[in-house]
Amino acid sequence: MEINILQEKIVYYKNVLEDPYELIKVIEDLDHLLEDDSPLSKWQEWYAYQSEYSFGKQKKFINSSTLDLSLPKAEECFYIFKKLKLAIDAGVQHYSSVVTDDIGFLSPLSISKYSEGKMMGPHVDAHNDDPTKTISCVLYLNDDYEGGELNFPDHEIMIKPEAGSLVIFPSKYMHESKILKTGTKYMSPGFWNKMV
Repeated sequence: MEINILQEKIVYYKNVLEDPYELIKVIEDLDHLLEDDSPLSKWQEWYAYQSEYSFGKQKKFINSSTLDLSLPKAEECFYIFKKLKLAIDAGVQHYSSVVTDDIGFLSPLSISKYSEGKMMGPHVDAHNDDPTKTISCVLYLNDDYEGGELNFPDHEIMIKPEAGSLVIFPSKYMHESKILKTGTKYMSPGFWNKMV
């Protein structure tokens, strides 16, 4: 893992996920085999917060902390979950030692993919200064697309993360995903919360 501190609390970790393109293949190949009670949902429209604007598609893990291996395609779903979680944990272990704050617990994971022409404008993940949300991360599964950069306008930082990399930052920081010009962008966001 290569660690790049872009700003005091914005950290970019390269090489946290091995074979990210193989993982995308597993995710896509599995989609048509998933059932309603599988631990991972099929691709569904992914909408902006309180809006009808769609960014693309999203899959959500159901009860990811206690995956029931008797459910349909559970082993394959657990394999995907484990790969994502281990990659995210690798960065978070370092990040929590840097910020020395109580970051709380990870919300259920999901997998998202942006479609061409889609973007997510400037926003914060801790809505209305929500004190329960602490940090956010984005695990990038691919980089074979044009556009789609991650921008932190208040910090004058814009990067196009490499496949298999992770960016972690405070949930109250303004950030955006620039318009995706060509291709499909796959990523897995993570959000940490704490009890107040």
